Amino acid sequence: MRPHPLLPLAAVLLAALAHTPVDAQGAGAAQDPLVTRALANEVAALSDTTHPMRYRLRKVSPRLTTVKEIIETRDGGVARLLSRDNVPLSTVDAAREDQRLSNLMEDASRQTHRRLREASDLDKFSKILRALPNALLYHYSHTEGGLAVYSFVPNPKFDPQNFEEELLTGMDGELWIDAKSERVARLSGRLSKDVDYGWGLLGQIDQGASLLIEQQQVLPGIWRANHLVIQANYRVVYKSKSSDSTLDLTGFQPVSPGLDYRTAIQMLRQ
Repeated sequence: MRPHPLLPLAAVLLAALAHTPVDAQGAGAAQDPLVTRALANEVAALSDTTHPMRYRLRKVSPRLTTVKEIIETRDGGVARLLSRDNVPLSTVDAAREDQRLSNLMEDASRQTHRRLREASDLDKFSKILRALPNALLYHYSHTEGGLAVYSFVPNPKFDPQNFEEELLTGMDGELWIDAKSERVARLSGRLSKDVDYGWGLLGQIDQGASLLIEQQQVLPGIWRANHLVIQANYRVVYKSKSSDSTLDLTGFQPVSPGLDYRTAIQMLRQ
């Protein structure tokens, strides 16, 4: 299974973009051929389950900094906490983490629940991803260091069908494409207006919310997200909240396709 680093991005917000048929709601503006090919390559990459990885995930927020080691398996990702606020776990906390992994190994339903959560998050992203070709209009800006840079703005003729698509009606930003490999290297977006969901009764994401995703080639022909930043102020019903997180993924190493989660736990304990 591919990673879902943001909620956990899996999966990755750079995929499943171009195989969406243009219909009446999409306004069907012609896209630059390089944009079309690069997004199609991201679609294919998202569908690839033959290159699972082991890597470290560092998450920084105003409240806490954590480092985890993660292994992707056929049963979903498995993680082991390594440090908090740049300090290795104490003996007590390390024992608790080991007990958590033991409980996970003994109770497969815990891993099943995690896999279902990952699948649910990925489904939400897929709604956005599949709408991107129609929801946004891309315009070539310039080339920098072998990367073709495109600005994008909302397509005024796009008619969103759900909250995930509604987000795109207020987003503008830039798309950076590696012209040689025809892969997306960077995506940055910012909400240019407030976005309501549930007609504003369930909540609102405030204007100025921003997202940055960067990815790199970790093996020949294999690209992964390695840097993600999300900043947003939002309201859920009557409660105001904020999100300010930076995620860095490093040390990618391939693991065997079809790896089961119990074997991954054993690997994390070594």
